[in-house]
Amino acid sequence: MDGRPRSYFLLRSAFLNLQIAFDFAQSEVEEIRPLMPLPIAEFVYMRRFLKAVKPVEKFRQLASVNWPPAPGYFPNVIAYTHRNPGKLRHPEFADRVSATYDVAFWQQKIELWKEARFFPGRLHYIQKAVDEYFEGDWISSIYVLVPQFEGIVRDYLAAAGESPESGFKDMVNQLETLILSRTILLFPAPVLELILTFLRTGTFWRDSARIDDPKQEVNRHGIAHGVFTDFETRDMALKYLVLLDALALLILQDKMVTGSL
Repeated sequence: MDGRPRSYFLLRSAFLNLQIAFDFAQSEVEEIRPLMPLPIAEFVYMRRFLKAVKPVEKFRQLASVNWPPAPGYFPNVIAYTHRNPGKLRHPEFADRVSATYDVAFWQQKIELWKEARFFPGRLHYIQKAVDEYFEGDWISSIYVLVPQFEGIVRDYLAAAGESPESGFKDMVNQLETLILSRTILLFPAPVLELILTFLRTGTFWRDSARIDDPKQEVNRHGIAHGVFTDFETRDMALKYLVLLDALALLILQDKMVTGSL
């Protein structure tokens, strides 16, 4: 501006990520010095990636084969899905998801959730489910985690000043109304809707009698009432953890826009 560098602050959305770049010092100094470089190459790459891969479509494909739509898929699992559209039901696809949701991923998530006060009173159950998953105890991981979903939604609604409805689907509807009542949506609306739909009308909340294959389809009812047996595999434990990651995105959205992080 007027031949001189000036301070700047840039906030841009890159699908499920927020990119921030800034240099506040320029207006405070007399000497002219180089600006901190903007990551232009990264911006351009991400724009091309989103245009070529169409990640919302990939999230829909994953949900259609009962992989819960979750932010941890982006970008690696989404890119793999784009390159290998016929392998979503193959064991190697589950291996790819497992490699993405590794120990480091969950350590980082749990540290964030601790700092941002996610899941009050329940985080130790989530830590237990994650620990059991990585110890190969799929049964314990699933049975510890699955009962927490309904409670997480109920707790968050109550903390936000809402009176939670009695049914889970009604509570999910309340959560959607709450999120969409905010002044801004930080993440793509279609992804939020996919997560809400998966929770509300997907296999998770169906009666267990409508579940064709408990070794492939996530379902709370069959677990809570002991209907299913011999379904506890690594992939099923992973799917429930991935669903938690999806639910956490909704809470993150609301915490960010309300300043309660």
